[in-house]
Amino acid sequence: WDASARGWKNFWNIKTAGTVVEADLDKGTMFQIPIRRIALKLPESKEDLRDRLRTNLVFYRQNYIVLALSYTLLISLLTGNLATLAGTLLGCFAAACKSNNLLGEIQLALKEQSGIELTWNERVVLGVDRSQLAGGLTLVAAAIL
Repeated sequence: WDASARGWKNFWNIKTAGTVVEADLDKGTMFQIPIRRIALKLPESKEDLRDRLRTNLVFYRQNYIVLALSYTLLISLLTGNLATLAGTLLGCFAAACKSNNLLGEIQLALKEQSGIELTWNERVVLGVDRSQLAGGLTLVAAAIL
């Protein structure tokens, strides 16, 4: 989590299919608007499929996690399944306890939104050992799910 995720344009293999050129004759200006499309292709063989899966799971793991979490949260909200919602959120908080970047983002968001100061360092978050808090949240999330 402390490494940045790959870009979504790269994830969906977005390619430029063409360009629309608009000319404003009154002002004497021209604009170019690229037309983009998804250029994903099916694998040609089993070996190609295996290589793509292995590579994609390494390079795009954070993108897949974001998609899965978004889908889970959306479905649990739409269906009213509070246990799934609570378990997923607790799992997210457990993951955040292990990442300096995620804790920093949460700290900034809390400070901007409500003025609450989140205190944490390499070993402790909110006065509790980070690894113990992450483990406990993971256990509770697993029990709920």
